[in-house]
Amino acid sequence: MYVSARPSSGRLPTGPFQIYSATSPDLMSWTLDAGVRQTGGSAPAALANPDGSIMLVFNAELRLGTGPPSYISTASSLDGLSFSPKVPTNILGGADPAFVALADGRLLMYYIDGGADSPRSTQPSSRGLARPW
Repeated sequence: MYVSARPSSGRLPTGPFQIYSATSPDLMSWTLDAGVRQTGGSAPAALANPDGSIMLVFNAELRLGTGPPSYISTASSLDGLSFSPKVPTNILGGADPAFVALADGRLLMYYIDGGADSPRSTQPSSRGLARPW
């Protein structure tokens, strides 16, 4: 599982959002893994690629620690713990990405853009590692 949080001292956030991972033997009890998977990202969605690698898609801050505006970004990993640097997509202001796998293997991504028509979706796309949409 991948989760995000903003470090804080006391009750106020003090830094950029960070993405962490947690593991579970039974989906009931979870242990937070050591280390940060990505800095400057929140609302992660993880996808297992056919080759066993993981693609992480998340909301990334334009300027670390500033909050919105943001864009949807991707990163890839062979082990689910060490991720490549984030690669921005062309979706500015998008948040909370989620995916549906289509019968032909392509992915359809839904995201929130804050507009009157939210949520929105992208055109179906082939699976790939950390690439612009």
